[in-house]
Amino acid sequence: MSEDMPIISSYSEDDAVADGVLFHPCPKRWPWLLISIKVNAACSKKDSGRTYEQCLTPLCMDAILAAKAAQTKAKRGGKVSLPLVLNNTIAGTVWISPNSKGGLTIYQPEEN
Repeated sequence: MSEDMPIISSYSEDDAVADGVLFHPCPKRWPWLLISIKVNAACSKKDSGRTYEQCLTPLCMDAILAAKAAQTKAKRGGKVSLPLVLNNTIAGTVWISPNSKGGLTIYQPEEN
């Protein structure tokens, strides 16, 4: 798109939350963290024998630690490719990207 063309519309993270495409899984603990509908569904499955919180918390902590490690690497001059990728999570392979809230969005690759 050319720089002189006006933006006709935009779709923000707030719009995606209002539409139910993204969720604030722990708004008090991590108000800047969003997860996608498929990641939310994977954490909500009852067949794992774990509660939603028992599935969600480790996934979110792993994503936060991966983002912190990438941030440290970038500060030291290392190259960081986005999105970050986490394999073998409760939701399968997930991608982690910065969001406009100054935090992270966790989603599955096919939701890109």
